[in-house]
Amino acid sequence: MLNPGDHVLGIPVGSRNRQYLLHVPPTCNDDSPLPLVFVFHGGGGTAKIAAFATGFSQKADRERFFVVYPEALRPDPNRPVTLLRNPAFWNVGTGIGYAQRENVDDVVFIRALLDELPQRFAVDSRRIYAAGFSNGASMVFQAAMELPERFAAIAPVSGHLWRRQPRPTCPISMIYIVGNADPLNPLDGGMVELPWGELERRPPIADSVETWATWIGCAPRPCVISDRDGVQHVRYGPGEQGAEVVFIMIADAGHVWPGGPEVLAERITGKRTDKLNATDVIWDFFQQH
Repeated sequence: MLNPGDHVLGIPVGSRNRQYLLHVPPTCNDDSPLPLVFVFHGGGGTAKIAAFATGFSQKADRERFFVVYPEALRPDPNRPVTLLRNPAFWNVGTGIGYAQRENVDDVVFIRALLDELPQRFAVDSRRIYAAGFSNGASMVFQAAMELPERFAAIAPVSGHLWRRQPRPTCPISMIYIVGNADPLNPLDGGMVELPWGELERRPPIADSVETWATWIGCAPRPCVISDRDGVQHVRYGPGEQGAEVVFIMIADAGHVWPGGPEVLAERITGKRTDKLNATDVIWDFFQQH
C-alpha cells in the first residue's frame, strides 16, 4: 500500500510506459473498499494540472476515495507539456494531437488501469467513475462507450462526444456541465478560433448530451430541475435501469472548470466562475449512482 498523498506512477501499455498520477486518501488503510474516480485533463494539460484545476484530491481526502489522473501522450516525451509547442491530447476523434496522428488507442491505457488499480488497492469495483474537462471530457465519453460495464457514472465538463461508435452496451448515468459563454465549445456550436490560431467548426453542446440521453433510453424531452442564481439544471430520464442525464448550464462562465482556479488567460477561455463548484456537484452525483 502506498502512503497517503500523490504518487507519479507508470504502467506498460504495448511498447509504451504510460504515466499517471494517483492520489491516495489519508484514511484508506482499514482494507474497506473505496470508490475510484478517474479525472482526465484537457488538451495541452497534464495530470498535475487536472489535480490543481479540479481540487479532486482535496475532495478525496474529505470523502475517502482514490483519484487517478491519467496523462495523455505528447509529441516529445523528453520535453515538458506546453499547449502550443508540445501539447498532450487524448485520441478522441477530433483530428488533433499526437495520439490520434499515431493511432494510439488511449482506451487500452484506461483498461489497463482499471485492471491494475483494484488489484493493488482496496477499490470498490461497483463505484468507479470518470470525470474530465474539454478534450478530457471527450475521453470520458470514449472510455464509457468502450468500457461501459466498468463505470458507474460519468461527468464530462465542456467537451464533445466526437465519436458515435461503439454505442455503450449498458446504460451509464451522466452529469454534464458547461458555461453558456464558453468561447471554445460554444453552447450553440459554430466556428471557433483555437488557441494556436486555427479555425474549427464545433457542434452544439446539446448534440452530445441528447445523444447520450437517447443511448441510455431517456425520453427526448427533459425537465428543468432548477433555474436560479445563473445556474440551470435540466434532467433527462429515467431511462434504462433508472439511468439519467443531468445537464447543467452556468450563465457567463467560459471554458473553465467551475469553482476552480484560473488555469489559462481569460482572453483564451472566457470568465471563470464560482456560481457552482463542479467537483462538489459531480461527487454528489456519483454518490447517487
